[in-house]
Amino acid sequence: MSKKVNIAVLFSSIGLVLMSWASSSIAASNDTTLVPTSPAKQVPEQPSITPTKGYSIIAIDSNEVAFSRVKSSKEKNGYAVSGDIRIKSMKHRVLRFPGYVSIVLKAADGSELESIKARYHSKFSGSKSGHFDAVLKTTPPDGSRIEVTHIR
Repeated sequence: MSKKVNIAVLFSSIGLVLMSWASSSIAASNDTTLVPTSPAKQVPEQPSITPTKGYSIIAIDSNEVAFSRVKSSKEKNGYAVSGDIRIKSMKHRVLRFPGYVSIVLKAADGSELESIKARYHSKFSGSKSGHFDAVLKTTPPDGSRIEVTHIR
């Protein structure tokens, strides 16, 4: 019989603690106006723009892939564009990269000068992180931009 009484006392003390916590949070919330919120909307991420001499590089993240450290450099066979990729997946291991990385060179007026697919290299098997690289044969004119996007 004493075990039943002890359990009843324990539950009643837990109930008192919860009620006092709830009343203090209600009292604290009475100072502010509560506004009902709608579910969070997916806001498209702003592309990262890297200005360089004469042209700019724009990396546009998608819902599946995020770009980082995107850069270009002049080499003897053209302009090399490279960067890092992070796959936004809840899976523990990613067996295959979804889609491909597209690199487009656009003139100042928006016309497309060159478009290529980049090569993707994962850091190790099943990794969500990787690296991409490609070589543009066309020299970017002044005011042009290089757009790096993920295509599914």
